[in-house]
Amino acid sequence: MIKYENMSNQEIASLLCRSEAIAGITVTLTELNDAMTLKKPLRQVVAGKHIFIIVFSNDKKILDFYYSSPATGTRKASLNTSDILKVLKSSNMEAIIGFSWTPQEMSFSINSKNSPLSFGTKGGESDKKFRVDKFGNIAEISINTSNLYFYIDCEMHLSPTAIETWDDTIKTVKLIVEKGYLEDEFQYNASITNSIISMVVSGFEIYNQKRFLEIQGEGIEPNIQNLVDNVFGKQSNYYSLDFEKIIEKINFQSFKYSKLAYNKCYGIIFGSFADSSELNSLQNYIKCRHQIIHVYPSFTCLNMKELPKEEPIMSNKETANNVIQTFDKFIKKLHVKTTELRKIPT
Repeated sequence: MIKYENMSNQEIASLLCRSEAIAGITVTLTELNDAMTLKKPLRQVVAGKHIFIIVFSNDKKILDFYYSSPATGTRKASLNTSDILKVLKSSNMEAIIGFSWTPQEMSFSINSKNSPLSFGTKGGESDKKFRVDKFGNIAEISINTSNLYFYIDCEMHLSPTAIETWDDTIKTVKLIVEKGYLEDEFQYNASITNSIISMVVSGFEIYNQKRFLEIQGEGIEPNIQNLVDNVFGKQSNYYSLDFEKIIEKINFQSFKYSKLAYNKCYGIIFGSFADSSELNSLQNYIKCRHQIIHVYPSFTCLNMKELPKEEPIMSNKETANNVIQTFDKFIKKLHVKTTELRKIPT
């Protein structure tokens, strides 16, 4: 039997801010007919940056369940209308629609109240994306659209999620690696590598900052006092600022401050999912980026100051690939860790 078998929209909203949930709603044939006839969602709930929609397809042959959050993107599970009608007929025209989600999967079912008859399905990636804009409105975006920024009167209402932005960064630098290097052009190739390092480290900063804010929008309460005390000092006057303004003052390109901020605000410890070798590599490449931007953009050896204590980091294609792999591996692990902050409802 489905837990919470007749939840209100308010109760569903409280579940949306959790990474794992199982619940249900009671529906009647009349409600389903109204939803089909009026072409309106059977249920539609927004909670922070989470979206929950149950709606019939345009041809009314399918009932779709959409669940969307910045962490997981939009996923969909679908039931055949003919199966729903079979269950309703076996249950005095009233049945339970069940749904569940975790960071890895989602499910959708129709369950008779009076017999064992039921139909269920697992969900997957959706053929459309739903997002919540700055003012709480739902935006529907084509699955083929990427890197979307939406402005009205010079004010940004919608931008890509942190993980979408990161994935676009990795896609771009991999394209440069594939197409950008030339045979026997040592200095030119060094400049290509240095550009890639700069882009990847900048992408690291953007992801860390955007995801830090998204987590709050997904229903996790940040420990603002602990964050301000440890990042800015107990004498700071930043407590009175909006959370978004506080985030703007943190240098997320700094490994030290990113690590400190995630730990003190959300309890995420970088060392819990990445070993010391990975973390050292990240920090070394961030130092390389600093040399490129603030000292000389055409360095061919990026850690001259550390020689001979350390092995040289040369500005070549091999280093570019190592940088991409190192940062992408870390960000993907960090992203998974942020989805584990929610708790299973009791």
